Amino acid sequence: MKSAKRYVLKGTVVSEGIACGRPFIYRDILSRELQDYAIEPEEIMAELTRVKKAREIALKELETAEKTVESFFDPSHSEIFQAQAEMLKDPELEKDLTEEVRREMVNAEQALRNVYRRWVGKLRVSKDKTVRARAEDIEDLGRRLLRILLGYETSVLERLPHGTIIVTRCLLPSDTIALDANHAKGIVVEQGSPNSHSAVLARTMGIPAVADIKISSINRHGLIILDANKGELICHPSRQDVGRYEQLRRSGEREYHRLARQARLPARTKSGRRVRVYANIARSDDTQQAIKNGCEGIGLFRIEQIYLAHHVMPSEDDLIQSIAAVLRGIGRKPVVLRLLDIGGDKQIPSLKREPSISPFLGLRGIRLLLRRPELLHVQLAAIMRLRREFDLRVLVPMITLPEEMREVREATEKYRREILGRKSAPLPLGAMIETPAAVLILPELAKNSDFFSIGTNDLIQYTMAAGREDKEAGEYYNRGTKLILKQIKKISRAAAARKIECSICGEMAGNLELTRQLAGSSITALSVAPRIIPKLKEKIRSLP
Repeated sequence: MKSAKRYVLKGTVVSEGIACGRPFIYRDILSRELQDYAIEPEEIMAELTRVKKAREIALKELETAEKTVESFFDPSHSEIFQAQAEMLKDPELEKDLTEEVRREMVNAEQALRNVYRRWVGKLRVSKDKTVRARAEDIEDLGRRLLRILLGYETSVLERLPHGTIIVTRCLLPSDTIALDANHAKGIVVEQGSPNSHSAVLARTMGIPAVADIKISSINRHGLIILDANKGELICHPSRQDVGRYEQLRRSGEREYHRLARQARLPARTKSGRRVRVYANIARSDDTQQAIKNGCEGIGLFRIEQIYLAHHVMPSEDDLIQSIAAVLRGIGRKPVVLRLLDIGGDKQIPSLKREPSISPFLGLRGIRLLLRRPELLHVQLAAIMRLRREFDLRVLVPMITLPEEMREVREATEKYRREILGRKSAPLPLGAMIETPAAVLILPELAKNSDFFSIGTNDLIQYTMAAGREDKEAGEYYNRGTKLILKQIKKISRAAAARKIECSICGEMAGNLELTRQLAGSSITALSVAPRIIPKLKEKIRSLP
């Protein structure tokens, strides 16, 4: 028999890596053929009861999914399941389902699919990008409810054959956390954004993934090779392809172990300039991996996870205990702890707030803390007590006005004198530069700051008026990188003029293609995800 002709499909890189395996075509449950049937008037209540029970089960599953993500991944990703739980409680959605069953006289499965398809369709054509972004969550909820109604206890993705490369139209957050990472070697999606929640989870799990490849073009039989470093999928690979990529995979593993052995050494360029490499953390597992990979300190400690873990606002003692647990083993290495940063796409269930019309432009970061001083004060009091054990510095998020730094400084000094005494050393206080307004007032901020930390994610988003999650605006967000490089030089020079440290803690810090340009400015430190530290240090050592 004549062998099939080899061909290569080109897509968009979502999560780097190499995988060789057999395709598993994953069909969306909302698009499958279902058993539809008409019901009699006396059967209406029974079908509505089935829908109600499915919603109750779904709420419990979402709570479990949230805890799973908080425990094993970046806790900030768990917010998607909190949001979905709130959507599931939407009275308008419940009303629509009830009316569909009563009006159309159809079974619960058919009613649910009809209603969710309508909602998704309406959201996707909205002019508001925030509303459009909800379409994926509504679609995910529809899948979950339909699976429960049909009696499917688990997702098929939890029982994948070994060596599988998943091929699907799109992968939603609930799909991603259901994956068996030991069996799923790669992911190919027809629709997807490198900035989506599913993409971030894939990178966190270390699963190679590529988007923008038509499913109908893929060989569904035999081996396929996913080169997610290049964004390529090889169908009907030759023996030479298989051998070459297996060699590359093994070589990558050896390289990782080599870099890990050298990671504890400082990172200096060939000319002798030192660039400190810090870690971004949120939980104790992050800290342990950061220490193992040779971090020189913590450049960003996100404490939102601590608040998410409490059903009521954590007390001063709660914060002390939780922060100390996360930092266990870090010793006296410097730790930059960012004050509670909520608002925008981050919300805390225990903080009762009115919904914001423009969450990304409203009360978030330091604005909220100054409006609710009890939140700020309990954090500062806990931090002061923890200074006896850890070398803590405080980072103030979402600075847009110089007086915000002055107000935090005054509160900080008050607690320093009360808790540690007048002769104690001042607490280093830094401004997070993540808004265009902060860039405009750099000289004033430098006078009131002991260090700068650049949050490139939000700085790009606010500068370009383009959200990371919005695929349609992705081109604008990506182009913002070049503009921000100019801003970074300006920020680092302002810090150098005042002889204060200037670090980067956003995703740009971990982009090895930009390391040369970042290290060539006056940046003194880069803070990245713990797994990136060995590669970043090696990259810095290769620079002139």
